[in-house]
Amino acid sequence: MNAVKENQDDLNNHIIQCNYRPFDMRWTFYINKNCGFMARPVYDVFEHFLPSTHKSSLRGEAEAIHNCNKSDSKHGDNLSLLTSRQTQVIGDDEFNTTFVSDKIVDLNFYRRGGEAVSPLYLKNTKTAQKNLKKQTNLFEEDDIFQGKDKIENFTPEFREFIDSKYGEHFSPEAILGYIYAVLFHKDYREKYLDFLKIDFPKIPFVESKEKFLALSELGQELIDLHLMRAFIGGGAIEVAYCNIGLNVARQSKLQGSWQYAMATNLLVDLSMMGGGNTGAGHIFPLYLYNTQRARKFLCK
Repeated sequence: MNAVKENQDDLNNHIIQCNYRPFDMRWTFYINKNCGFMARPVYDVFEHFLPSTHKSSLRGEAEAIHNCNKSDSKHGDNLSLLTSRQTQVIGDDEFNTTFVSDKIVDLNFYRRGGEAVSPLYLKNTKTAQKNLKKQTNLFEEDDIFQGKDKIENFTPEFREFIDSKYGEHFSPEAILGYIYAVLFHKDYREKYLDFLKIDFPKIPFVESKEKFLALSELGQELIDLHLMRAFIGGGAIEVAYCNIGLNVARQSKLQGSWQYAMATNLLVDLSMMGGGNTGAGHIFPLYLYNTQRARKFLCK
């Protein structure tokens, strides 16, 4: 708690949201100090996901993170692809260790085993410049960022491959959308299941530019759904935190005491209250949307 006390006059710049589990956001106190409030804050990665007002507290010095021209304060100004090297570690028979986030994430995002965090963009920070300059075989320029606030997190070879293969310079978001669509494609998961259980996923690229664009569009829609964003009217994006519900367990004796009632504005797991499937809670939404299923239910 010393880290909190040392920054008690500047708490607002250090309290941020963390993607604890898929669809599960928590608040945390975040500074660039090992064994401070967190054991391993991994600042060289997560600095690329911090709000522009966040400051580093390493050795007592404050360092502002660059504003990367994102006007919508409700969303992060970066994305990360979260993949795991060994799906079998979490005990699933299927490939279920790929997701996306726009926030810092917990080490055990997939319950256990850890995940690789791949930022879509790298912010122009001293740490990023230092790390990129070590990769002399990839970057020849002295000023890798060339005065920009951020750059795409692709190697020059990969960017050249995509541009030459499809004859067009696609945005990083379009490329991530394609990758995400492939990772969630039923045929891909079934064909490469044995490999996906033991190593990082590898992405095949279709020959057709039209198929690439179609998959990219689907992938970007899926990313917005997984980030709990919804398209409204002309394409504006809103976070889907638009309802709240009471989650109450029916059989508290499964855990020995009655401690199982809580409010939520997110999707919840079946066994959230403990006890596996037998400990499932009942969800009571505060509002009902005007949907066909809701109307049918109310007519009963």
